[in-house]
Amino acid sequence: MSQVKKGWKIVTAVKDDDRYFQSFAIWLPGWIIYRYDEWVKPRDLHGPLSVFKTKEAAHEFLSGLSKGATHSKMIRQLIRCEYKPSRTVMLYYPTHFGRRTTYIKELCPDGTAFASAVRLIKS
Repeated sequence: MSQVKKGWKIVTAVKDDDRYFQSFAIWLPGWIIYRYDEWVKPRDLHGPLSVFKTKEAAHEFLSGLSKGATHSKMIRQLIRCEYKPSRTVMLYYPTHFGRRTTYIKELCPDGTAFASAVRLIKS
């Protein structure tokens, strides 16, 4: 079993319900739904989940989002989490044509960690 580490997850609330959150992803389809104190794993055929190692790295990413883009209008929350580090250091997901789209580590924001499971912590 992987060592559990602490990190930060950027999420958006689902339908104004403070018990359910979805992952905040600019480019990835099939957002993941999170709840406090429940371990979440990637969907079938999807690569590891991503979190930020530090609160500062997450804030830096958020501050760099374009103010005019659609995703900047989404209400985001930064929530403390625990994660199990993944051995895979790239993000991927299936396309409609059965191919796999991959984002290598170097294209991810600074401070990104890859996780085989994530649990939101209510503070």
